[in-house]
Amino acid sequence: MWGNLIMKTNISDFCLRFNIRGMVCFVVADEPRLQRMLEAYHGERKAIVFGESSDAVQRLIADNNRLVALEGELASIFAEESYPVRIRRLYTWLMAAHWHDCVEVCFCDHAMLEPSGANLLSVIPRSRIRRVIITDGADAQDVLNMINSGHIDAYLSIDDTNLAKQIRTYSDYGPILQVDGIWREVAPELNQLLASPELRAKLGHFLDALDVDEHILLSTPCGLLCRTKAGKGIWVQLEVKETQIGAVEILREQGLSTADLTPILQGEKAACLEVLPALHASDEAVATWADITVLNAEPWLGMAVFDLPRLDSGSV
Repeated sequence: MWGNLIMKTNISDFCLRFNIRGMVCFVVADEPRLQRMLEAYHGERKAIVFGESSDAVQRLIADNNRLVALEGELASIFAEESYPVRIRRLYTWLMAAHWHDCVEVCFCDHAMLEPSGANLLSVIPRSRIRRVIITDGADAQDVLNMINSGHIDAYLSIDDTNLAKQIRTYSDYGPILQVDGIWREVAPELNQLLASPELRAKLGHFLDALDVDEHILLSTPCGLLCRTKAGKGIWVQLEVKETQIGAVEILREQGLSTADLTPILQGEKAACLEVLPALHASDEAVATWADITVLNAEPWLGMAVFDLPRLDSGSV
């Protein structure tokens, strides 16, 4: 399970991060949206595109060797006026063409997930689409509702950072995370913090290989999980919020147990933050936090360094 993920990355990096080896689909309503998806899709992985069959879309596909061309039986699908019929025929075509047993990940824009129910998920068994990800223009509350209802697995922001920020403001929704990315307004402050002499004196050899912009694994409104090239994890506590408890649960879903959070940072003022009762439930291991007050940080800013034995495996 992914938990409730809000992602900011490009599609190719997403496929690498989550070890996507099966079929990739782009579900688009028009040529500009397909163009934006392609701009975020840098690899050579073959993908199939379905949606509107305008001349511009067909030219774009014909000029791109990473996409399955609209021709033969596939082209006939787009002649159907009924969107549900088109999708049913596409599904039949995919199975007859001996693609994988199911579509591994389907990237949809909001226009193709109509609230009326005449959408992708109403006509193809969900068991045949492992992951459905929305990538384009939608109201933030609509996105959260679709995640909550199970209609989609995640929101992948490829060109709409304002929407991602808007979604992030729904603090009562629970943990809203990023994968392999960072909210850009946080990066300069965190880089400045990690470069501070006070912090380097405590954590220098762990931070030397860390580039915040490249190695953020998970980001919540209250903290960031970083990964060093040495495979260590660094959690930076940015703000004390109850949603932090949910972030711990998400870490567990990705293969981390409390026993895996082995503390390797021992500071004179090390203390456990009471904001993380989920970590205190087990006597096996309790994350050790450095009481670090540098720059203009509030006294509760904490940092923990621990082993990440499984989070780096690429599996979900």
